Amino acid sequence: MMKKLLALLLLLTLPVMASAEVYIIADESGLPADWPQQDILRMTVVDTNRSDAILLQCGGENMMVDGGFNSHYKRVFETLDQRGVTELKYLYSTHCDGDHSEGLTTIINSELYNPGVLLSPNSKTYDDPDDHHEKLVRAAQRHNVPYQQIDDGDVFTLGEATITVIRCQEKWGQNARSAACLVEYKGSRLLMLADVSNRVLNHFLETRDTSLFACDVMKAPHHGIDGVNDAFMAVSNPEAIICTNNTSYDHDKKLEEAGALYSGDGTVICETDGTDWYIWQQPNWID
Repeated sequence: MMKKLLALLLLLTLPVMASAEVYIIADESGLPADWPQQDILRMTVVDTNRSDAILLQCGGENMMVDGGFNSHYKRVFETLDQRGVTELKYLYSTHCDGDHSEGLTTIINSELYNPGVLLSPNSKTYDDPDDHHEKLVRAAQRHNVPYQQIDDGDVFTLGEATITVIRCQEKWGQNARSAACLVEYKGSRLLMLADVSNRVLNHFLETRDTSLFACDVMKAPHHGIDGVNDAFMAVSNPEAIICTNNTSYDHDKKLEEAGALYSGDGTVICETDGTDWYIWQQPNWID
């Protein structure tokens, strides 16, 4: 009886693993023949060099997670147009650095995509020394886009996908307090780590139920510059890693050696039906 109890306790302490299969394919021709008939969650990580501009789509609803540097807004707009986006249920600002928030301001000012609500971890009156947050708030006010502050543990939906905000509460700066999130769709899990540091990842491991971080696909933190420490990698155990960076810029070579895809070398598309993931990369963008 004691041996059975110890075995059960051991199983309970093992990290929860995500269960979907992940396939890296050359292009869309590698998708299953019946894929167009499936209900899917799609993540399009736009080629905006070393900045974050990510389109999530599920159940006919659309969401931008950050908007990249404004210098690449045409790439974002072309992606939205190619995907037939005319409405964005959410604009999700992970934090107010320019390489994440500038493009969101431009999306609002364009009046092309009808954002439903602007979600931000910062208060509306947050004082940003570089004025990126203030510009985003002013754009939202001018164009009557509701502003909603989000925080750790908040949950909302995109189609049938559930999105849980994961945010460090320590006062360690904008990157550390950026709004990461877990996206769950049926049996699939996508972990988007915004710009958090390894210090924050260790803090998460010490203060959270580590099963929260098990994933099939990970958007690496802070463009993959500092990588992901071994302890967090063991808990999250992703089968695919996406870095919002260009391999000619500073980044952790371990992630590259592990087969990470870099959106700055070409837009990365990840699609799942809740059972399988198919991931491919488009050729590098030519303006």
